[in-house]
Amino acid sequence: LIVAEAEDPNLWQSVATWLTSPRIVTMLLLSFVSFAGVHIVGLAFLKDAPATSFQVLYNMANFLLVLISALLFQDRLFDLPLVVIGISVSLSGSLAYSLVAGSAGEDGKEEDSEASSATASAKEKSATVKGS
Repeated sequence: LIVAEAEDPNLWQSVATWLTSPRIVTMLLLSFVSFAGVHIVGLAFLKDAPATSFQVLYNMANFLLVLISALLFQDRLFDLPLVVIGISVSLSGSLAYSLVAGSAGEDGKEEDSEASSATASAKEKSATVKGS
């Protein structure tokens, strides 16, 4: 705010003018709600998933944000070959991680179920031996 005030001495008059417009107030409120929502959902996601998965998901969300903004504002972003290559590399890395993490998660579930059934049968044998 100090820098903004130094550059624009009428900053607070501008802010007061903006806050009289219902459209600007609505957009500010929606911005606050979406900002808080993204962070709350991110924290909830991190409780049940690894941080790397969160980063991959966030990367894909940013790609969608860039794509939607390029379409809405008719930006010629995808005319540049390096941009297309960079986005493709980023998305393919995310997709590869998702596939590898997904297959590793399925293998881990099978091993967990085998381990828990082995533990259960060991407990049954122990209870049978104690009961005899």
